Order: sequence, then structure tokens, then C-alpha cells
Amino acid sequence: MEEIEQLIQKCQCERESYHESKGLKKESPDCLELIRLALEGNTEAFGAMYNIFAPEFRNRFRQKSIEIAIEIDELLQIIFLKLLRLDVSSLNFVEGEELGPFIKYLDTIARNTINDIWRKEKSSNLYKPDQEQSGDDLDKFVTIRAIHRRIQELLKDDQEHLVFHLRFGEDWKPSEIYQEHQNEFSDIKEVYRILEKILRRMRQDPLLKSLWNQEE
Repeated sequence: MEEIEQLIQKCQCERESYHESKGLKKESPDCLELIRLALEGNTEAFGAMYNIFAPEFRNRFRQKSIEIAIEIDELLQIIFLKLLRLDVSSLNFVEGEELGPFIKYLDTIARNTINDIWRKEKSSNLYKPDQEQSGDDLDKFVTIRAIHRRIQELLKDDQEHLVFHLRFGEDWKPSEIYQEHQNEFSDIKEVYRILEKILRRMRQDPLLKSLWNQEE
């Protein structure tokens, strides 16, 4: 765990250097290593990846989320949870030492998700029973929200709902979750175990996989 924490700190420093250089310092090997670990199923690395990169997309797409009437945190959860389906060995954006391809990939997911929601809601609002229009449009209209609802259904108890909401909705670190809710958990390791169970369950859930495939 100590090695992961050091990697997280190094990645955070790389992002700070990137912003301070106004995008000129492109090399980011530690962040790429963190991303690789996250996509390989490391729970702490996945949470850290979300915590580091989600704020950048929160600011970028907050206005768009308002326009399409979806909570920004709901949108971010969908975007980052899509990464759980990826086979890290087949991804070009984790090669090399620059984060540009990864950011571009996330940006594409975000924009596609926003555009899909907008199109589906527009199709639903304009739909008339006597129009010649594919039923697929109506089916796809609810897919994004169905994904979010399914995630909520996969959370088995109040502990899991609390951990998921604070980690991916509020950007809290596991240590912060434990510190503020010590009465809910035996120790910080329990928070990590709960996170790991949640992510594993999502990766293995057939319905969630099916919904993700429909949304693409």
C-alpha cells in the first residue's frame, strides 16, 4: 500500500507540473503507471485515478451536465466506470510516457456520453406514436440512467452506498471516509475491502455489461 501511495503522490506532482507549465511538461510516467494498475483492477489505484482526473472533467463538463439535466457526478461515474471494461493490454494510451492519449480517450467518452444523452432525450421529446421512428431510440434513451440505477442496485448495504457515494460522488479518499465515519467501519482496511468488492461486482455483473454495450 505504501508503494501505491508514493505512486499517487508522484502522479499528483506530475499533474501539478503539467498545469504549472501550461501543458508544456507532457511526460507523466507515474500517472500512466497508476492508470495501468487501476485498469488491471487495483482498487486503490482506481480510486486515486478518479480522484486526480475527475475534477478536471467536472469543471470542463459541468455546464453541459446542466444542459442535459444529469448530475455532473453521475456523468463522471459513468465515464470512469466504463474504464473497468477495458483490457489494459490492448490500450495504446497507456504506452509511452505522455498522458495526452489517455486524456483524449476520456474526453471522447465524456463527449460521446453527453451527446448520446442529448440525442436520446431529444428523440424522446419529439417522438409521436404515428411517426416512423425506430424503437431503438426510445430504448437507448433510458440506458444512461439505467446504468446508474443498476450500479445503485449492486450496492448491497448502507456501508457500500456510503463508500461508493463518498469515493466517487464526493472525491473522498478512503482515509477521509474512515476518519469521518469511524463508527461505520472497523478500520481503514474495511473501507478498501468494500471498495474492492463494489468494483469487482460491477466488472462481473452481466446486466451492467449489457447496459454498457447498449450505450455504446
